[in-house]
Amino acid sequence: MQKILEFILDILIPKSKELQELEALTPEEFRETVDRKRLTVRFSASKNTFILFDYQEPIIKKAIWELKYHGNTKIAKLLASLLYEELIELIQEKKLAENFERPLLISIPNSKKRLFQRGWNQCELLANELEKIDNNNFFEIKKNTLIRSRHTESQTKKSRMKRLENLKNCFEVTHPELIHNRNIILIDDVLTTGATLEEAKNTLLKANCKRVICTALAH
Repeated sequence: MQKILEFILDILIPKSKELQELEALTPEEFRETVDRKRLTVRFSASKNTFILFDYQEPIIKKAIWELKYHGNTKIAKLLASLLYEELIELIQEKKLAENFERPLLISIPNSKKRLFQRGWNQCELLANELEKIDNNNFFEIKKNTLIRSRHTESQTKKSRMKRLENLKNCFEVTHPELIHNRNIILIDDVLTTGATLEEAKNTLLKANCKRVICTALAH
């Protein structure tokens, strides 16, 4: 359905040359286009947080904007390819050091209202592409295991404290037995203050999962 909608929109509203060039990039070409100073993969062991790119890099901002606000599946596939390479390396390192074997991949959910307004969840689009690439080799995807049980206001202009208050108890685990004692990789698009990932992580931990690593495309 998403691809059909994109096809119709492509006919009605032709894409800009800039977007066409962005969609045509291979993962290797995308990496080469990114400023080297902003390409560094960052992992905070203390916070169990993994970030791929710097959001201030123009091409990163453009790609994530396309994913988030236009539901662009070509961009989702491109970004998923880049993220997958780093995730597999991380999983293999954790597997050797901490028995982080075959984790569950869970995306940050949207509320029903937001999903109705947009028609897609950008994190789920990303997770869908990761699932296709992985083909059930390194991780397992559990859809709708984590849901947003109530709609929250936009976080864009809120302070970290206000974001935490806004998000409090907004997530719910639908089937705790599916995540019991399991390692989890939590996927989000952009980490700003970390409030969303933190609340989602705490919800999963309260449901007795083993460990959560938070992952974002950019910060």
